[in-house]
Amino acid sequence: MFSPFEARNKLTQFAWLTNRPAFFVWAIVVGVAGAGMTILFHMAIHWGQLLTGSVPGEIETVVSRWTDTERILFPAVGGLIAGTLLWLSSKVRKDMNADYMEAVALSDGRLSLRQGALRVLSSLSTVVSGGSIGREGAMVHLGAMVASAIGRFLAFNANDIRLLVACGAAAGVSAAYNAPLAAALFVAEIVLGTLSVTTLGRLLSRQALPTLPCSLPVITASLMM
Repeated sequence: MFSPFEARNKLTQFAWLTNRPAFFVWAIVVGVAGAGMTILFHMAIHWGQLLTGSVPGEIETVVSRWTDTERILFPAVGGLIAGTLLWLSSKVRKDMNADYMEAVALSDGRLSLRQGALRVLSSLSTVVSGGSIGREGAMVHLGAMVASAIGRFLAFNANDIRLLVACGAAAGVSAAYNAPLAAALFVAEIVLGTLSVTTLGRLLSRQALPTLPCSLPVITASLMM
């Protein structure tokens, strides 16, 4: 049976797939993937709000349509689910990082996909149930997780994985706030701690991509209604 590990071994035999020019291409792939994860997260919120019997929209609109009983019940149940998911994430083995900023600044860029997924689902549960947390943090983390997974799959070295994760995080920020230039500068200065031409070039080369589909969640939601 053909496994992902066999596919990785075959791909890494081609040096041109992981050389410097190819790295720019993979960074762009990370940008597109980060935008895609943002769209999926928006769609998950949309369907989650439908399951609660409300019309998808801003939290004020959603809560205004709930009865008094639902305003007590939904946040309580959502908080219970979110807390359980966070507790489960704390039980995941700690051989990889859970926070993307820590992974980039202090480690090798490897992010725990299982722990990250549990935390994202916890945020999703909180947002859907009316909790007062932002959805942007989860979107940024999703972009960083995808980037880390791609870097590990292609067996990039630690420095390249760190830069890919930074690109993924920047893609998430870009798609979340529709601010590609600000996303690149934020990640370069705060996450990577450098404003070098090389770093900014790689970050800027894919920040326009997430802003192109960032309006798709709104369009998709309107079509579903």
